[in-house]
Amino acid sequence: MAESWLVALNTVRNCCAHHSRLWNKTLGTKPMIPRDDTAWHEPHEVGNHKMFGTLTVLSYMLETIAPATSWRSRLLDLMEERLPREEWRAMGFGDGASETVGGSALSG
Repeated sequence: MAESWLVALNTVRNCCAHHSRLWNKTLGTKPMIPRDDTAWHEPHEVGNHKMFGTLTVLSYMLETIAPATSWRSRLLDLMEERLPREEWRAMGFGDGASETVGGSALSG
C-alpha cells in the first residue's frame, strides 16, 4: 500500500512541477485505499481516482508523522478562499468528505 501512495504522490508532484492541470484531473496512478478500515469508507467513501483520495492519503501520512501539522487546515482555508464548491466536487469531495479518515483527514 505504501508503494502505491508514494507513486501517486510522485505523479501529483510531477503534475505540479510541469504546471499541469490538477484540480479536476483523473489520476492514472491511483493510491490504494485500505479496504478493512471503515474510517476510509464512512461517512464518505474515499475514492482513489481524483485528488480527494490523494489529498486524504497525504493528510493521513503528514498527521501520522507530524501530529501537530496544520497542513490540512491551511489547505482547506486556501480551497475555501479560492475554489467554488462545484470545483471541490470535481476533485472528488462529496457530502461527508470533511469527516473522513486520519482524524477527519480533510475536515479543517
